[in-house]
Amino acid sequence: MSSTWAAPSTLPPVPTTAIYSKTDGICAWQNCIEHDTDLTENIEVKASHCGLGHHPAAVYAVADRLSQPEGAWKKFDRSGVKSAVYAKPTYAI
Repeated sequence: MSSTWAAPSTLPPVPTTAIYSKTDGICAWQNCIEHDTDLTENIEVKASHCGLGHHPAAVYAVADRLSQPEGAWKKFDRSGVKSAVYAKPTYAI
């Protein structure tokens, strides 16, 4: 049995959003991001590992993602004032 965990080789067939922090301090952010596809997106939030669950930017992003009508998913809108809070996403290679 290998001691190394391997990521699933296929992505879920549904829209998927990864919310991650480069300042997490516990989880390596590189392991928390998805590949760039029509059904995936990554949203970076500047927060600690324990603070991520109640950071206003993370909570807003989760609420925004969950408020989309079923079957009408689109990627997160970072335009306008939101661009000051949400950086351009980084994707896995």
